[in-house]
Amino acid sequence: MAEAAEFLRPGEGTDAELIEDPDEKQTVKLQVRGYEHRPSDPVSDREAEPEGEKKEDSQVSGDLIDITNHLYDTLRGGRHIVFANRRATVETSADLLRRRAEEAGVPNEFFPHHGSLSRNLREKAEDRLRTGNRPTTIVATTTLELGIDVGNVESIAQVGSPPSVASMRQRLGRSGRRGNPAVLRAYVREAKLAPDSPPTDRLRVDLVRTIAMVRLLSQGWNEPPITGALHLSTLVQQVLSLIAQRGGLNAEQGYDVLCRRGPFRSVSTEQFAALLRDLGSSELITQTHDGTLVLDLKGERLVNHYDFYAAFSTPDEYRLMAGGSEIGSLPIVAPLYEGRYLIFGGKRWKVVDVDQEKNVVELVPSEGGRTPLFGGMGAMVDGEVRREMRRVYTTDEYPAFIDSKARDLLEEGRREFRKMGFEERSFVELGNDSIWIPWVGDQVLNAIELALQWDGLDIETTDLLLRAKETDVNELETAARRLHREGLGNPVDLAHRVQNKQIEKHHAYLREELLALDYASQYLDCGSESALGVD
Repeated sequence: MAEAAEFLRPGEGTDAELIEDPDEKQTVKLQVRGYEHRPSDPVSDREAEPEGEKKEDSQVSGDLIDITNHLYDTLRGGRHIVFANRRATVETSADLLRRRAEEAGVPNEFFPHHGSLSRNLREKAEDRLRTGNRPTTIVATTTLELGIDVGNVESIAQVGSPPSVASMRQRLGRSGRRGNPAVLRAYVREAKLAPDSPPTDRLRVDLVRTIAMVRLLSQGWNEPPITGALHLSTLVQQVLSLIAQRGGLNAEQGYDVLCRRGPFRSVSTEQFAALLRDLGSSELITQTHDGTLVLDLKGERLVNHYDFYAAFSTPDEYRLMAGGSEIGSLPIVAPLYEGRYLIFGGKRWKVVDVDQEKNVVELVPSEGGRTPLFGGMGAMVDGEVRREMRRVYTTDEYPAFIDSKARDLLEEGRREFRKMGFEERSFVELGNDSIWIPWVGDQVLNAIELALQWDGLDIETTDLLLRAKETDVNELETAARRLHREGLGNPVDLAHRVQNKQIEKHHAYLREELLALDYASQYLDCGSESALGVD
């Protein structure tokens, strides 16, 4: 609570009054269910294709069909929210659930909810769930995690590993009101193993991360706020809002209200001045003869648009191009640079160019064996979650909240963890490559990856591990120990190597130097976890 107070009132957190109820208790009913990937048979796959999708994009795996069948049998007739990490999973799951209702000859009560849907469709689903007159289950991304009142629901379901402990706790809080137990069912999908399965599949990373998050949740822990972040995109919005509110603003007044006494205390006077100059160059603001800042024509149009007062927006979709053809699109918030590896469409790719203005990423095929089945770029993972994952791997206890299939998958993951040698060391060989698990959070992992790339190593990051291509394990360990000894370097210098720094809503108006400062403050950590997992 003290950290939250400091986050909300930088420099004055100790003055905030903390209102806590030490006697508050809540009963939680929770189960983690494990599923092993299996392809659909041709008949069920045709029947499961979401309407209007292309054949090549409509492969629905048998394990997702199994999950939606369990959701249908368990949730039908009640009021629930199902969270999924990706929009495609939301749409596919909602479609499968609707088809089950049609097959049973009953009215549909399952509805999708995500940022790409029209506001009208989202509000219809929200109103139906809020009124409680009819059975309703909404399948959503983060859009229903907070801020929208849909009333009390009977249970929460999570398809895939939760984005974070805080997110899981927030979602869980949607149920269990008025003295009722909070109910959460988590459905975790893992790959079917083969002799050449990649390490993250063999280690059952998604399941182990979910178990670690539940354990941390039961201990009352969740991710602390990131302090020291500049949040320059939001500062742009607040500057324009303040000018609109007052009809004009002196630069010194603006800095005093927003930075010196406000929430943007990490922003220096020089950075604030540079931000104002960038807003002027973008024709969002202009200065009168007496120095007053007022909205320019583009600024007027921006502020008067209904979308302006939403501080957040969905990350831009990057078009992925290979050999002159578009192979798909992906919202990318992890660092991108020439030489980085991506996993997409069941294949490995290497980035050869990033066009930030056109949101185009040029890729070439990459060698490297099979790809992780559910590999991808999700939310930032905290270092404490990774260390709790290590404790899950190294203990022989089985949590009471996992089902029999999840127990079998966990046993496989622990067996592979020992077989690969990670119980004794953090560096292991894998063919001609070397793997390092530093057991740190993604902010540190991003910095390590960039620092090792700077050193000339060919690095691929997949979830919790770094893989050095065509590199002897001693060479990787030597490089890691040097980083441990000398440090990861200047985070702003590392951020300059990242090509996709325009991540947030108003970043397009800012210069490269400010973007690097903002990126480094939020996505890179070069100092707090100094051990770097070096044994």
